[in-house]
Amino acid sequence: MKKTLLVSCATIALASSAFAADLPARTAANVPAPIAAPTWSGFYVGVNGGYGLGTVKDPYVTPVIGEFNPKGTIFGLQAGYNHQVDKYVLGLEADYAWASMSDSFGIAASTVINGSAFSAAAKLETKQTSLGTIRARAGYDINNNLLVYITGGYAYGSHKLTASGSASWQGVRVADQASNSQTHVGWVLGAGTEYALTKNVIAKVEYLYANLGSKTYWGGTVVADKLSLTSGIVRAGVNYKF
Repeated sequence: MKKTLLVSCATIALASSAFAADLPARTAANVPAPIAAPTWSGFYVGVNGGYGLGTVKDPYVTPVIGEFNPKGTIFGLQAGYNHQVDKYVLGLEADYAWASMSDSFGIAASTVINGSAFSAAAKLETKQTSLGTIRARAGYDINNNLLVYITGGYAYGSHKLTASGSASWQGVRVADQASNSQTHVGWVLGAGTEYALTKNVIAKVEYLYANLGSKTYWGGTVVADKLSLTSGIVRAGVNYKF
């Protein structure tokens, strides 16, 4: 009985060894390679668009033109470079946007002079036409494809002030218009988030606040006035990373 049991065990052991020998060897080639985590490092270019709200006012105690709030759309381009170390991302970005942010104020009056109707109207319009920045960025990679960051640096923007007026009396109408444009310079601060849709395509949303300082309009004339300009921008965009 013991001999029979020993023979059976030996037979099973030999059969198992033979079956195992027939199985394909599990080599490193059969094990799936780990997927590399996305990296934010590299150059990128992109487009953006959004909405802006600004403030134009006299920095004097008694303002000449009061306060205006130009608002409207803004569209632009950006380019930059990121360098990632572990979860931390440092970078530099430059952008330029075309803006259509405007506000205006108008008055009109009429009366009768020597039996004839007299009417007059005046309008003052402010319009921010561009915004550009050169900014440093510092971010943190949350889960390999989501980046949050803060940003700040140099900002500049173009602004146009237009005054127009007209008067009409006894069938004669007189109208005139004058404009003056200035480029403001200052600083910008902001924050945003980026999401890697693919290895190369990245979507972004950010907010920027730009203080563009003061400039004198119509300098050297009796209507010269100094105006300060600030802008708040909310925009979304997409980048292509090389």
